[in-house]
Amino acid sequence: MKILHTADWHIGKFPGPVDNKGNNQREYDTYACIDYMADYARNKFPDLILISGDIFHQARVWADRGIDEVQTAIHVISSLSDDAPVVVMRGTPNHDGAEQFHALQSYFENSPDVYVVTEPKTIQVAGINVSCLPGFDRGVFRAQHPGLSKDNECRVFTEEISKIVLGLRAQCQAGLKSVLMAHYTVPGCNTESGQTQFFSQFEPVLMPETLDTAGFDLVAMGHIHRPQQVESCRNTFYCGAVNAMNFNDEGQLRGFYLHDLDTGTHEFITTPARQFETIRFTQADIDGINTGAIEDVAVHRFSSVKGKIVRVLYSCSERAHKALNRAVLEERLYQDGAFWVSSIEPEKVEIGTNKDELSEKTDPEKNLLHYLKEKGIPDEQAASIIEAARPIIEDAMEGNMAARYTGAFVPMDISVKNYRNYEEESFDFTDISFCTINGINGAGKSSLFMDAILDCLFEEPREGDLTGWIRADEKAHSGSICFTFSIGEHVFRVTRTRTKSGKATLNISEAVNGEWQDRSREKIKDTQGVIENVIGMDSLTFRSCALIMQDQYGLFLQASKEDRMTILGNILGLGVYEDMAKLAKDKVTDTNREIAQKKAVITNLSENGRIAEHHQSIMDVINQLEIDSASAKKELDEATKRKDAEILKLAQCKEAAERKRKIDAEYQGVTLKMGTLSKNVLEEKAIVEDADKILSAAATIHAEAARLSELTEQEKVLLQQQATLKTKCEATAAIKSQLAQSKAKAEQLLRDKEKTDNNILQRGREWQEANACKEDAAEYAAIQPQISEMENREKEYREANGRLDTTKSAFIDAKSAFDIEAARRKQRVEHLQSRAKLLKDSQCVDPENAQCRFLADAKAAKKELETYVPQCTTWKNEQLNALGKSQEQINVLTSALNAVGYDADTLTQLRQRADSLRAKADMYKQAALYDEMLKSEKQAAEKIETDITVTNADIAKLQKQLSDSENLDSSLTEIDKQLFALKASIMDAHQWIEKEKKLPVAEERKKAAEKRIGELNKEVSECSTKQLALKHESDKMIAGLENESDLSRKSVSAMMDVKIVQDKLNELNKSLGVYEEQLRLNEKTQEEIKRQQKQVNMLSQKSETFSILKSAFSQDGIPHNIIKSMLPMLTSTANTILGQMTGGRIGMEFITDKVLKSNSKKEVATLDIIINEYGKDSLPYLSKSGGEKVKASLSAVLSLAEIKSSQAGIQLGMLFIDEPPFLDADGIQAYCDALQTIQSRYSSLKVMAITHDPEMKSRFPQSIDIVKDASGSHVLTD
Repeated sequence: MKILHTADWHIGKFPGPVDNKGNNQREYDTYACIDYMADYARNKFPDLILISGDIFHQARVWADRGIDEVQTAIHVISSLSDDAPVVVMRGTPNHDGAEQFHALQSYFENSPDVYVVTEPKTIQVAGINVSCLPGFDRGVFRAQHPGLSKDNECRVFTEEISKIVLGLRAQCQAGLKSVLMAHYTVPGCNTESGQTQFFSQFEPVLMPETLDTAGFDLVAMGHIHRPQQVESCRNTFYCGAVNAMNFNDEGQLRGFYLHDLDTGTHEFITTPARQFETIRFTQADIDGINTGAIEDVAVHRFSSVKGKIVRVLYSCSERAHKALNRAVLEERLYQDGAFWVSSIEPEKVEIGTNKDELSEKTDPEKNLLHYLKEKGIPDEQAASIIEAARPIIEDAMEGNMAARYTGAFVPMDISVKNYRNYEEESFDFTDISFCTINGINGAGKSSLFMDAILDCLFEEPREGDLTGWIRADEKAHSGSICFTFSIGEHVFRVTRTRTKSGKATLNISEAVNGEWQDRSREKIKDTQGVIENVIGMDSLTFRSCALIMQDQYGLFLQASKEDRMTILGNILGLGVYEDMAKLAKDKVTDTNREIAQKKAVITNLSENGRIAEHHQSIMDVINQLEIDSASAKKELDEATKRKDAEILKLAQCKEAAERKRKIDAEYQGVTLKMGTLSKNVLEEKAIVEDADKILSAAATIHAEAARLSELTEQEKVLLQQQATLKTKCEATAAIKSQLAQSKAKAEQLLRDKEKTDNNILQRGREWQEANACKEDAAEYAAIQPQISEMENREKEYREANGRLDTTKSAFIDAKSAFDIEAARRKQRVEHLQSRAKLLKDSQCVDPENAQCRFLADAKAAKKELETYVPQCTTWKNEQLNALGKSQEQINVLTSALNAVGYDADTLTQLRQRADSLRAKADMYKQAALYDEMLKSEKQAAEKIETDITVTNADIAKLQKQLSDSENLDSSLTEIDKQLFALKASIMDAHQWIEKEKKLPVAEERKKAAEKRIGELNKEVSECSTKQLALKHESDKMIAGLENESDLSRKSVSAMMDVKIVQDKLNELNKSLGVYEEQLRLNEKTQEEIKRQQKQVNMLSQKSETFSILKSAFSQDGIPHNIIKSMLPMLTSTANTILGQMTGGRIGMEFITDKVLKSNSKKEVATLDIIINEYGKDSLPYLSKSGGEKVKASLSAVLSLAEIKSSQAGIQLGMLFIDEPPFLDADGIQAYCDALQTIQSRYSSLKVMAITHDPEMKSRFPQSIDIVKDASGSHVLTD
């Protein structure tokens, strides 16, 4: 059993040359490899051909192209089916589209030799089981397992695939070899052929242990393009692609497998795949090309490019990069035979930089020092300026959140409610790396992945109306957007809501230790500032390098020259310098304000200095104040003594009142205690009365209690009689149960006997029928060797016939070539003869020695005839001899073919006869089994007869025992009645026993109560005596108390007198202190004026320092120098991308300058951009065509994105870009290459591109679809 195993044809167009009719030559390369495989199948006669998926390269292509590719596939499959049965299995949906395979199914629906499989199933083909597991369709699996998270999807889907494989193996017919076709990744396989390694994260896999458990004889895999036998499991092969597809396939073989299940051999056959070659140039190579030594470079570097797809990658200096003439290099590669020059692009351009240049990655203090040296400021002054700048730098760095955070700005998730087309939707960016966003126009692609992010961070709706983004639905009264992103280790969430009436909320929170902590401000405007400070970008910068909308590719190039500098400053994280400039400006303002204040103080002090003229009058006032103060002190002492006496009397009065209050409280307590004691006496007397009542009935209680022992003895006798009768009744019940079981067993044995008798009759008939097929079974066994022999002859006949057809074909080709060449040679001879005939017809006297130009051609023809005719004769004889040998070989092969003895009709008749006898032969095999079953049934019947006899005897014995046990129930009932009456009497006697137990208790309680009554009466007498004593003491104290209110009034009056005198004294001392202070101030005024003037001089110098710092930190200072220093890198990156898009034809140049603004007479920094085109004058951006402007804009945008992704501080972790217009095929490919290059350099960068172009979609390993229905737009992930 030989199986041809192929897959991954990828019929379709690839980047490459086209002929003059517009045909893609790379597509023809694929056809050549497929045709080679078809020719191999035609000559090797495989028994089965398996195509394990990915016949087509792209599922979604334009109609005309799709029809051509389907027709090509139909032609190839039809050709293969002429040689052997073909199983065609669908691969992954993004390559093998549903419509394409529907067309294949429709065409081959009635073909007996072609099986088109699109879903898991097992079929029987060519005498073996073929189980098919088509490529992974995420939509199908999600429909079967809804609601799974992304983390669980791959695990669940992998488990489901394992179940499917084992289920397919169970469907295989026993006795036949089994083959599994699958289009999945098997862990352990080598995937280094350039297929993107997303399998372990985003795609379920086919586990090796599943394949080992299933135990297929062969696993024929597709999907991985590198041919290999998988080491992690047995008999598992990837045949690989038939043709190389890109530079990742460089240096690898391509082809298909031929598996022989009988011998266990596996042969890989290589196809004539187009080869790829990467040429890498060094600085020396580029210098050689630039100096004209391209021949030497060609000999050493690209002497083996003939027929290959070539790309050139070079590393050199920026100067050499600019000087390289790519057109000359490309032309030379084509001269040396290159099939197609894919690209000539720099791998690394060394940009020469000054070590002393400023950089955004350098410390601001070092940048300031460099700036001051550049301005020629002396070292001593520069040192003082640096010292003054340090607090400003520290404050700016502390207050600038963008300077505080480091790491990539990476989107995590976005969720919206009532946003544009979306009623409610969310999307998680965690697994996104390089993805397209697909959907029809108006579905809502840019709404969710662009507008929503912009509106959440900045709220700048495209409509201009702040409520314009709220969903146009009468039920939607408000909308919300929530965007979560990370910057390094920090995670932030911005939430923005707005109602249709215009009310809005804005919040930014940070995740700290698993909880969201608010980072918002009271006002929305201030919170917006926090957001922009956190991400380090404003809206214009964000839209220039991170989120590129379709109508905003030229946002950076179309911006004003001043705005371009602002955008670059934000990208480089130079916003901190703006904060420093503002702080320095504030310092200048504050310092100047302080100078003005100091000058005002000096003026005021100068005016107040004239107080010295009144010195003597002040001294007189001070002397009088001292006399008045002494008098006031004496008066204060007398008033204080009166106050203290009144306060003492008031305190004594209050103390006596407090003692009376305590005596009255004690009197109330004694009165309450007497009431409680009287109540307790009454309760004890009640206890005595209750005890007397119980003790009066003591004789009756003792008599009734004595009857209990007599009743108990009677109960014991009756209980013994009851137990005896119950034992006899239980034995009788057991006999009845055994009797019922025996009768049921007897009935079941009778039924079993009837069933066994019927089985004996049935087995007897079956044995007779099977034994009657003995002769047919013998005939069937005799036919099988004949069929095997004829099948072997058939195989030998097919091989011999193949050799004969090959030889005949070669003979026909050789004969045809001989006839054509013979006719050409004959024509040549005739032509030479006609030219040589001129010698005879010229009538020349000496034609052999003629020197005239007229006969020169005739002489040459005659001379050539002399050698050419013998050569032709020799050639003819050789060719006829070779043709004769070929004919002889044909005769030998024909004889060998006839000698095989193969007769197709005989084989058919034998197979038909075997088919007619197979059923009877199978029936005869069952005869022995029927005979054994008959014997078993007879033995069972004999045992049943024995069991029936034993069971009937048991029934008779039990019935006799039952008749001896009558009248027991009535005796037991009488005993039960007697026991019931006796127990009632016993219960009544128990009540008198309880009463008898209470008699001693009653006697004790009576004694205790009588004793307690005596004690309580004594306490009542004591309380009465104490009550009278307290009443007498209270009445006595009332007579001795003075009037407390009068004493309080006198005390307050005395304190007021003291305060009046004290206030008078304080006022005198205050006035005295004022006049004394005026004298001291008058002496210090002149000294203070000198000190203030000195501070004014120091502050003026400080103001000058801060003014220098304000200029240094402004946009025209250090930021301008930093931007200027990084422009070579920006230029190189942009030109590398633009060169890929235009074949090196167009470049761009960034020039910075300082200009004087006419309206403010202020010098500002600007950035100009010049577009250069090879062989043409330089033109401004707006003068270029639509496509050229888009390419230039894309180059600038992508270079800004790369710079933002590589800078210090906050890097760019996202690049979301809408589909660029006006790009040709080469432009699209270069655009995709640029995106791939950036993403490969910065692994954390998430690239998402909106597109409708099928070619572009195929370059992205991930995709999501946006669909729109009656309820709005929705996201579908793939």
